[in-house]
Amino acid sequence: MTSSSAQLPLTNLYDSAPLFWLTALTSFLFMRSQLLATIAFASGLLALNTPAYAISLPKNDYPTEARADYIFACMQVNGQTRDSLIKCSCSIDTVASLIPYADYASARTILMMLNSTNRYRDMFRSYGPFKEKVTNLKHAQVEGELRCF
Repeated sequence: MTSSSAQLPLTNLYDSAPLFWLTALTSFLFMRSQLLATIAFASGLLALNTPAYAISLPKNDYPTEARADYIFACMQVNGQTRDSLIKCSCSIDTVASLIPYADYASARTILMMLNSTNRYRDMFRSYGPFKEKVTNLKHAQVEGELRCF
């Protein structure tokens, strides 16, 4: 035997390379499709296990510091007792359910300006939208007192 007849010609190796890559690609795509099908199936099962309704929690846009300030001031007026703490906490929760924090903060700022002795005090007293914000805050506070005290 000659050494050239025992070796495969190089053209056969190059001819089989595209077939190898085609087989590898087909295998990869099949495994990928199986993985995607499994993920889709699992997602469907998870969707079936979730309840058909969502529980909506009350929006809590009031920072803790604002709630604490309100409760502290309320307790200064109503007494430093545990009962007062519970009632004042209920009151700020009522206020928070009625007006958003941005309006609450604006109204508090307006009230501070009205109670100050600076030259802009009259401007805050006479401007219509400012009066409306303060009125809305006072209504929410009265509602809190009616519900909680």
